[in-house]
Amino acid sequence: MDFEWLGVGSVRCGFIINGQYIVCHTYQTANVYGTSVYMTTAILPVRYEITNTAATASSSTMKQICSSVVSEAGFEQTSIDHVARRDTEFTNIDTTATFFPIVSIRLISTALNAVVIPNRVQFLPLTNQNYEVVLLKNPTLTGATWAATVPSDANVEYDVAATAISSIGTIVQTDYVTSSGSGGVANTSVPTGYNLDLQLGASLAGVSDIYTLAVRTVSGATKGSGVGSLSFYDLTQ
Repeated sequence: MDFEWLGVGSVRCGFIINGQYIVCHTYQTANVYGTSVYMTTAILPVRYEITNTAATASSSTMKQICSSVVSEAGFEQTSIDHVARRDTEFTNIDTTATFFPIVSIRLISTALNAVVIPNRVQFLPLTNQNYEVVLLKNPTLTGATWAATVPSDANVEYDVAATAISSIGTIVQTDYVTSSGSGGVANTSVPTGYNLDLQLGASLAGVSDIYTLAVRTVSGATKGSGVGSLSFYDLTQ
């Protein structure tokens, strides 16, 4: 398939057989949708799905070989930072194997098609310990209360109420902050643009991925404390 995305344009679907592009159907979108565009997010990843419209005698299957995505015009790799932050002290951070949540983000249920990519995590220790700082994907949070939206971004909600993590999920980035430093900053972007491998996704059931900035102390008998933030790009704004 190929499509114009100027807010309007044609969408062509078909096959390539023996090197020849055969168009099977064209969706015409000009002057059809009134005041809205025909597609809100033209940079979503490729995904396949089949559904049965009625009862079937046996299970249905689909075989998919490969995919590629090409943009003729390209795109400009610039965006502003949006920030979710904890501005009140998180206390009782210790040296257990479990990390402690500082701030988390996820897609709001009304914007699961938004293209949101973590960019940078920051943690400022307020006690004299050394810390391991991690970015976790899909941890299990204890006591999370999701705020409606991150300030300046209607597609993302955040949590600073969680008090513990019962399962850390996947560590996608780690860094260390010394007690003598003024804080730690870790970028998640690749040097030449966005790290789309970190994009927040959603399941078919409508459950968003979660990213959490989490920390633990790696030295010192006294429990630690600190504040932090998690910034991200929203390419649909």
